[in-house]
Amino acid sequence: PDTRNQPTANDCFFALYKAGLVSLIYGEIDQMNSESLCVRNYRNDKISEIKCDVLVKCLGWNDPGSFVKKIFPKFKSRNFIFLNKNPRLVFVCDPKYRHSDEVGGNKYSDVLDTAPIGGTYSVPILSRIAATLQIYSLGTPLKAFDEMIEGIPSSDQPTCSWSESKFQYPKAKELSEVIYNLIDQNKALLSE
Repeated sequence: PDTRNQPTANDCFFALYKAGLVSLIYGEIDQMNSESLCVRNYRNDKISEIKCDVLVKCLGWNDPGSFVKKIFPKFKSRNFIFLNKNPRLVFVCDPKYRHSDEVGGNKYSDVLDTAPIGGTYSVPILSRIAATLQIYSLGTPLKAFDEMIEGIPSSDQPTCSWSESKFQYPKAKELSEVIYNLIDQNKALLSE
């Protein structure tokens, strides 16, 4: 009754939980590390470290960047979805706003004046793009990832604003090609 978050209501979660593939802890993330999480359990108030390869967390819509900095104090930079130039650290956020220090900060006029690549600002498509790029990046040699990440503009903000999320990176052609192919696949699903 006093929850501040929407309770889990996804059929996939319950199937994965029943199969023993995910764990449910009633608590909050205290700290994120490169290969683990420190979690405060609300039932016993203990903090435990848990190995973690993938974290899926809904941060809500009210300043998700401050939450990222709170649980990941080692945050330094973001290149599109990649944090600290690391293929293992990815953060995805609905980009329908501007940072307050950008021209027209916190206004939607840019949204209305921009012609996105059809369907790219759909949160499910953005999530699929992020997951695909992360898996793709983890499968490439680090040298190739380092070269690719240099072609993506860097930001000191953990969230990607509307003006930063164009999915067009002329200096990172390989990354752009992966994005275009995924968008085309999603469009094809809608037209079948």
